[in-house]
Amino acid sequence: MFVVSSKQMKAAEQAYVDSGACEFLPLMERAGSAASKVILQRENPSKAVVLCGNGNNGGDGFVIARHLSSHGFWVTVVLTMGRPKTDNAKTMMDRLPADVVVLDAKEKGEAAKEAILAADFVVDAVFGIGFHGKLPSPVSEFAELCRKQCKRVYAVDLPSGANADTGAVEGECFSCVVSITFAAKKQGHLLYPGAGYCGEVVVADIGIGTPIFSSLYIESRTITRKMVSAAIPDRKADANKGDFGKLMLLAGSASMMGAAQIAAKAALRCSAGLVTLAAPRRVTRTLTSSIPEAVMFPLKMGESGAISSREAKRIVEHANSMSAIAAGCGMSWCEDTRKVIETVIREVEIPLVLDADALNVISEYPEILHTRKAPTILTPHPGEMARLCSKTISEVQADRIGAALSFSKQYGVITVLKGAYTVIATNDGRVYFNETGNSGLSRGGSGDMLTGIIGALLAQGIPAEKAAVSGVYLHGLSADLCAQKMSQYAMLATDVIESLSDAFLQIKGR
Repeated sequence: MFVVSSKQMKAAEQAYVDSGACEFLPLMERAGSAASKVILQRENPSKAVVLCGNGNNGGDGFVIARHLSSHGFWVTVVLTMGRPKTDNAKTMMDRLPADVVVLDAKEKGEAAKEAILAADFVVDAVFGIGFHGKLPSPVSEFAELCRKQCKRVYAVDLPSGANADTGAVEGECFSCVVSITFAAKKQGHLLYPGAGYCGEVVVADIGIGTPIFSSLYIESRTITRKMVSAAIPDRKADANKGDFGKLMLLAGSASMMGAAQIAAKAALRCSAGLVTLAAPRRVTRTLTSSIPEAVMFPLKMGESGAISSREAKRIVEHANSMSAIAAGCGMSWCEDTRKVIETVIREVEIPLVLDADALNVISEYPEILHTRKAPTILTPHPGEMARLCSKTISEVQADRIGAALSFSKQYGVITVLKGAYTVIATNDGRVYFNETGNSGLSRGGSGDMLTGIIGALLAQGIPAEKAAVSGVYLHGLSADLCAQKMSQYAMLATDVIESLSDAFLQIKGR
């Protein structure tokens, strides 16, 4: 599914109209009718208040009010910003039936509040995708009233108070049970804090489809199960372990053995034919019995408990006989790690995943990524992303798309910016949003697991972009399936790894 900015959505509407497929007025009718159907599926005839702005979003609200009235609802329309200013919205207001009560909030503010208090649900058709900043009065008061009274609110396009491009919320915002948007999801549906106000997001079809978005070169999409299923090759009956690649995991240190164990177990669960754990001898000796399927490549340990920098050349020689390498989990941030990671980046000629302490090394000198000759995937959390691009965490979170995309383009890598609705950005401008996963992943080990998953997919020869996209989706889906059995409160990273089998059954069916 396409994900668009407010500017791109307006361009898509214009292109659709210019194609001769539909004029703006009937397009507004389609939008309001489609939104009404979503509401009618969820509500029985009752008291409804439709809050309308003075633009085209308000016009959609007038259509909704008319359709609800025709189905036996008692409808009150509140003009939150005065009478409509656009011709199409004026036309739709004129089409309201006589039994719909219309209140101008500027003149009858108390009556409007009383109507909201008496309503069984509220429709927010005030601003839609064109909003930024703080809600003006009396809209902010209406949003606050709905929040305090726990009203069921249906948003038309996006909750008023949330920025459609950045997800920013300043002050009050309508908290919705459902947001009904049209043709495509907007960026604000997938970026916090705005995403937290949207509730269920329903994308309604109004005729603007793939040909229009493709003609505008829209490069942002949500990840779908079909996309992941197509990316992961079927297993042939006569396959052997050599057909599924060899992954080297460069991970672990004396004080962080668990990270190496989690990454290795996740990689093994994701079909890599052979997983080799390259780690300090103390780590490999300790973990041999807990991950017997992995090949151990013991290395000398430096004074800090990390892999000794004297092993860098040996690591490179062995890695170049593998299919892919994943590095950084639990390696510890020290001089030995810096020298090892820098050598790997410069001299390893196979696809590479970099996470955790490897990212800390890169943050000191990101230009080293220009030396890479093979595909490279970075998997930072917001704090690591902030260090990589010399910004604050707040700045990164305020523009997650921009942070990931600009870094990918500048350094020729794929950036997986972790978090709710993980953002994957490619060096040629594509952006993917992941909708699987839950807060149960907010604990130690989840990132190590993701590194192992993506590394395993890379090792099987799946192109880097598809490996990153599929790995993030699988990671989140496994967490969702795990939470169904164990709850988001109790699940551990190791539990999620066990649920990878259920995820593969859903995606591949075997």
